[in-house]
Amino acid sequence: MKRFIAILCFTALLCGCGDIEGTDDKKSSSSELVTETTAPTTAEVTTEPEEQEVTWQAAYREIIEESRSEAGEYGLFGIYDLDSDGVPELSISGGTGDSAFTRIYTVSSGETVKIAEYTTESPMLIAETGVIRVDGYDQEKRCAWTEFCCMKNNELVPESRFERIFSDSDDDKLLCDGKEVTEDEFNAAIRQYESGLYTNLGGDFRITDELIAAVLGEEMDWKSAYSAYLTDVLQTVNEEDGAGFSVLDINGDGVPELFRSEGMYHVSGVDILTYNGGLRHLGYFGSYGNVSYYPDTNELLSSNMGMGYLSGTFMTLNGDDFISTLSYSDDSGAIDPESGEEPEYIINGQKVTMEKYIEATGSHNEYDFCVLGTDNELTTENIEALAKGQYKAPTMYSETVPDPSPLSENYRNILEKFYNSCILEHTGIEITGSEYMSDNTFAVYDVDKDGSDELIINVTSTSMAEMVTVIYGETSEGDVLVKLISSPDLTYYDNGVIEAGVMHNQGLAGRFWPYTIYTYDSEDAEYKFYKYIDAWDKEVYPDGFPAEADTSGTGIVYYINADYSDSNVDPMDVTEYEKWHSDFMAGAKPVELPYLNITEDNIY
Repeated sequence: MKRFIAILCFTALLCGCGDIEGTDDKKSSSSELVTETTAPTTAEVTTEPEEQEVTWQAAYREIIEESRSEAGEYGLFGIYDLDSDGVPELSISGGTGDSAFTRIYTVSSGETVKIAEYTTESPMLIAETGVIRVDGYDQEKRCAWTEFCCMKNNELVPESRFERIFSDSDDDKLLCDGKEVTEDEFNAAIRQYESGLYTNLGGDFRITDELIAAVLGEEMDWKSAYSAYLTDVLQTVNEEDGAGFSVLDINGDGVPELFRSEGMYHVSGVDILTYNGGLRHLGYFGSYGNVSYYPDTNELLSSNMGMGYLSGTFMTLNGDDFISTLSYSDDSGAIDPESGEEPEYIINGQKVTMEKYIEATGSHNEYDFCVLGTDNELTTENIEALAKGQYKAPTMYSETVPDPSPLSENYRNILEKFYNSCILEHTGIEITGSEYMSDNTFAVYDVDKDGSDELIINVTSTSMAEMVTVIYGETSEGDVLVKLISSPDLTYYDNGVIEAGVMHNQGLAGRFWPYTIYTYDSEDAEYKFYKYIDAWDKEVYPDGFPAEADTSGTGIVYYINADYSDSNVDPMDVTEYEKWHSDFMAGAKPVELPYLNITEDNIY
């Protein structure tokens, strides 16, 4: 299934390839088994007379059936009300290579009208505004372009076009509606359109009898429709992935939403669906196989963290659309102070000060939340139970971080020396550029799962070249060990594995930030290098891109390297990479450490 996740502030390098043809044609009891006993409440899809509803359903069934053969095994479809007139539009995608297509249809005056047809690259819908985004790449002109369109009078009308013409001198030419602009002007203009969350058009459901009936609402309730969908996706799930689902009504209409997770690895998101006269796909959000929900504010949080970047969007469900209430991002962990660059803090698409950013993003810390996506393991038995209205409800958690473990004498001595002399004992490292020592942090936590707490010191308040994390341990005899020295951008897992983002992304990876995987060697009592993960992003470096390995058409291929200089590994598609990562992690989840600032009060 095609995937796309975007945050309000995301203004990445434009790319893709595609052509458009306009046509006529806190923790509590929440793991108990829930049994639904009341009849489902089904909201109306449209206020049009029943005859009109039957008309578009019958018309779309006919089109879907006619498109099956041409769409082939990769055929997908979805229903969306693009112009909010009560009559939804149908989008179908399918084919491969030069025969790939995405078509959009509507029903007007009892007749079916094909609004547009795209080749190779699927368009994307910004749900809040109804704006459709189309991306393309002109190989001959070395021009990546993006066009934003709106549906008016059963036609897609272009609103604005953005072009980036690549130059060998890195001085790219940027155009907004044909007018040359600066980088800041270009990003500011495109942000005006990116005022919401994206979803692919025509990439929601496979073309099967069961899903056609579920989407068109033919003699089904939400339990039957969700079961049909989960049964279908179960065919593509590996047992090791840790896939699952959650069920929760987040908009109070009496019909719970379905949250389906692909797995628990970093790049795994969550499909969110609802039943509103038929099965509807609302979006694909989150990371590590979950999204967070805050009942007190009725907000869902889709977030991602890693490789020096942090981003997220709080949103509420309004009908069949997610409306963003707060979006944020910052790149402070990826900026080298010696380069003269300043970290960029973004709130709702606008640059803000660090103080305003912290104030805005910290507003939810007092609320309890639940994590949605994996409360129920995705199995045939659990799907059959869901069809009867039986499932495990989500577990509530508190945002409060666990109290840190007490400092041992060794660890206190290490922190004291660093605080007073900027020397990281037992490493030979002296920090010369840390003007504000108390902005650095430490934690005491058993990160390697050997039964004893480690001391983790993060040095980030200094120049990029001096940023470092040191993990100390203690032997049973009371001696101090250095278990790992790494970049400070670390993700810790509950199985002891650590992923460390590189300090600089200067290769071909583009949107993907390379990282190193470390595993703990209990015999030597230290972390050791396992794999280095890199990628090639076609958007940034199109020339020579190994397209034959990119079987999913995402524009990125991945490399699992046995060392940092390994140049002989073959590129792999995202599906192969995710499968490898899922198998390796075996369901492990990331953990948050109880960090404290390095101050006298916290040391003593």
